[in-house]
Amino acid sequence: METDNTSLVIKTIGAEYTLRPGTIDTESKEVVALHGNSNVKGIYYKFTIKRLQKSAKSLPEGAEAASQINSVSVEAVGTSFTYSQIKDEIHNKLYNKESGLVQEKLSKLLSRDNKKSKYTNIDEEILELIGEIEEDLSVFIKNRIDSTSGSYSIVVGTRAIKDFDKPMMTKLTFTDKAGLKAPGVWYEGEGKWKKLSSNTVYIANSALFNTVKTGEYAMLVFAAAPSDVTDEYSYSGDIKILMSKYDLRDVFGNLESFYPEDNVKVKEAILLYEKVANKEGTSHGLTISQKAEKYGLKSLVGVGGVTRDITRQEIALIIMKVYCEKTGVNIQSLVPKRYVYISDEKDVDGNLLKPVLLVLDLEVMTVGERYAFEPKKPVTRAELVESFVKILEITKEI
Repeated sequence: METDNTSLVIKTIGAEYTLRPGTIDTESKEVVALHGNSNVKGIYYKFTIKRLQKSAKSLPEGAEAASQINSVSVEAVGTSFTYSQIKDEIHNKLYNKESGLVQEKLSKLLSRDNKKSKYTNIDEEILELIGEIEEDLSVFIKNRIDSTSGSYSIVVGTRAIKDFDKPMMTKLTFTDKAGLKAPGVWYEGEGKWKKLSSNTVYIANSALFNTVKTGEYAMLVFAAAPSDVTDEYSYSGDIKILMSKYDLRDVFGNLESFYPEDNVKVKEAILLYEKVANKEGTSHGLTISQKAEKYGLKSLVGVGGVTRDITRQEIALIIMKVYCEKTGVNIQSLVPKRYVYISDEKDVDGNLLKPVLLVLDLEVMTVGERYAFEPKKPVTRAELVESFVKILEITKEI
């Protein structure tokens, strides 16, 4: 794999695993220990996958599995046979003129009775026989390189490998259930399951994410139904959409209640931008003010700091930053496609006028009576969510 700079994809029912060059460290202490045994002539890697209905460890509070729980383990296996010896045995198992699998299946094909055959044409039978060869050969290889096969085994020793030197890409398919969906992992040696909230790509009912250790992986779904957001509430649809895609507990608290009519604080708006723009992994340990500076939102941290109510014109800036982040466009190159009239334009801060005009042009935010934008007015949580959902629909994120 390293020589050809290519990856190995292992496909199973409901899951795929992509081993990149360097995912398995062939110079790790576990492998070196096997090399130190004079009886070891070759080293192989045993990748074991199990599909479980239930994990031995409790899932995170409020979560249930939306996929099968996939258990992955890796072992370095030291054998008393060289690669050439094992290759010769496999070749003999396939092509021995008297007892080889190919000869066996060919004889079966040549002795077929067309009248009694369940197949409508010979091609179908050939495909089934090829499948039988693959299955029989797999069983042979497993038994030949298996430490549980007694005296027949050529295994000298094994070493468990728990850490990947480079992340393994994991793809899981899941059942579409209502709520926030996120990959969960329980790595070997760690005490509990944890949710992976960043760097996950969703394609239909599949999720792709990186794993750095062996263990158990599953798609988790968390309930997203605050008690104060009923189906009759006008913003309930947008709130549920955003909560099903992003973990808003990191922004607004535990969300047993959403408090949709509460005004949004500067801190909350910055954290929501961070989450939607997928920047959480780059800002660990930073204060809100430091994050604002890093994201180009330093202007929001002024009088009143990060605990004051954020204004409509400031939300316009954040929304356009999300748009630029998702599309790769520089805001300086954007211009409204139509004339946008604001009766209280004089009240908009000069450095925020362009974002305000752009959000109105995109119809992500609107003017009120007499075409007033009310730039200094606070924004409620429900209004904020509505605008974010609209911009994410435009950028095809939801």
